Amino acid sequence: MRIALVSNKSELIKKDLKELDIQTVKKNPDYVLAFGGDGTLLASEEKYPGVPKIFIYYSGTCLKCSVGDFKHALKFALENPE
Repeated sequence: MRIALVSNKSELIKKDLKELDIQTVKKNPDYVLAFGGDGTLLASEEKYPGVPKIFIYYSGTCLKCSVGDFKHALKFALENPE
């Protein structure tokens, strides 16, 4: 699976992507993983128009936004693409 990563906080999740055996690419991705806030999602669509997006909301200021659930959420999204 080839995923383009759009995030200002990519260091928080790169290890998890490797553990899930996900290849990150910059060209011709199958999916785009937008990891951040609303601006990250908008930037991911601008950079990769029409490519399916997986949006994981993460905010350094929001105490309810935990990176701990990231692997579970990404695995679920990839196994259930509808």
